[in-house]
Amino acid sequence: MTLEEDMDLAELIDDARERGFTTNFAVKKDKLTCDEGRCTFALPELKLIDSQSVDCGTDPGDEATLYLIETQRGDRGYLVLPYAPEADPDKTEFVDALLKKAG
Repeated sequence: MTLEEDMDLAELIDDARERGFTTNFAVKKDKLTCDEGRCTFALPELKLIDSQSVDCGTDPGDEATLYLIETQRGDRGYLVLPYAPEADPDKTEFVDALLKKAG
């Protein structure tokens, strides 16, 4: 799957959902979570499928990257990482580790 480069973040998320990436993942410490923490996944259980960065104008707060992720058990979803000085450090470290794993 390839995300379209000319979409804004909302359009990318809609496109991802249409393609079966329906879970809005979150990061808690060193785990990926879904359903408000009812399921958790460690890094070895995850595969990065695709990612796309967006820049929607001159406001740096509008910049983000959407990551499409699949778990070993078949859950498919997305994680949004905004570009901001106040970005969640746990989420940033987790994404860095996921990108290294993906090679």
